[in-house]
Amino acid sequence: MFSKNKVSIWYLYGPIITVFFIYLAFFIATSIYNVDLKIAEVADDALNYEIWKYWSQFYAVAGNTELIITFYILLLLTIQSLKYRGIENKKTGFFYTNKYLIQVCVIIFCAIWTGIHIFQLVKLKYGSSGFGPGFDAELLDSYKYKFVGKILVICYQIPIVYYASWFLVVKLPKADKEFHYKYMSGAIKGMSFTLLTYAYVVFIKVFGARPYYYNVIFGDLFEKIPEERQKYYIEHREFFFGNNDGNGNFTQNVEGVWPWWTVNNVWMRGEGYTNKTFLDYAFPSGHVNACLCTASIYYVFYDKKLNRELDLKRYLILIWLLFSTLSMSFAVVVMRWHWLSDTSFSIVVGIIMFYATHKLIDAIINKRENKINVAKSAK
Repeated sequence: MFSKNKVSIWYLYGPIITVFFIYLAFFIATSIYNVDLKIAEVADDALNYEIWKYWSQFYAVAGNTELIITFYILLLLTIQSLKYRGIENKKTGFFYTNKYLIQVCVIIFCAIWTGIHIFQLVKLKYGSSGFGPGFDAELLDSYKYKFVGKILVICYQIPIVYYASWFLVVKLPKADKEFHYKYMSGAIKGMSFTLLTYAYVVFIKVFGARPYYYNVIFGDLFEKIPEERQKYYIEHREFFFGNNDGNGNFTQNVEGVWPWWTVNNVWMRGEGYTNKTFLDYAFPSGHVNACLCTASIYYVFYDKKLNRELDLKRYLILIWLLFSTLSMSFAVVVMRWHWLSDTSFSIVVGIIMFYATHKLIDAIINKRENKINVAKSAK
């Protein structure tokens, strides 16, 4: 229901539950490797069209950066809450007594974040990802698609970081003197969700050995690129994307059957087709998990116990973040990074952990509050 600018939470829960069951069905179906492979082949055809190249590379660039912004906002909100609690505790506490240090750290973060974006933009134009400057190793095409994506990311991410910093440090404490009571638990839930989900992603990747679809068909892709790019890749050996051809040139398809449950012997990895770490293997999708972590801002937006309802603006933001997560889940398949089973698994487990994190942190907070109340009663 929409009334007085308030939105029923079921207008959010309904789409989430629907997405959960759809992606659960996707995951079950793509657990059959031939189904997963066929979907990857069909998705690959999308790169024959310009619009999908720009779309996929926008998400490739946005990637985990939105996660960093969200975690920064949640962390800053937590620190600000602790600082203003210090006012009630007779102006004590680390964050209150060092309030100017917080402002300096915020300014430094904003400057570093801006600098990183500018550096990455320059690197896209003049750096090499394995085939020489000006050529994108992921698309095996011009760098222009990723360059445009990066500009779009800069246009919205830098203003968000600067505005959020000003709002949380200056505006919100003045507008709402009791904001530290209202938002701290939500911020802690969001950060906890991020840490817990990435813990399971890392754990699975340590034991996984599934290559990206890109690795599986790299030999076929390699034959289609210009000869000078082939020569650069072989001579410079900056990255290894395919299998060894027997002459030390990693230019062949990674043959084999690669269902999502493919495992390795952890410490003695024997795949031989990449020089990256275990974190760069396909299953599950870290990029999709990053989008889910961005959506953890939900914990701050809504809290039934604190009578914090969804208004239309917050609802639309959350719906957009849900859409962005779904868009990412297909973008990384189209750009040959992930298989659909990778992204489906991340969404299904992420939704479950959304609920589990909410319950876990509430239980911890309630237990702590009960202890405090018992101690006060004893006095």
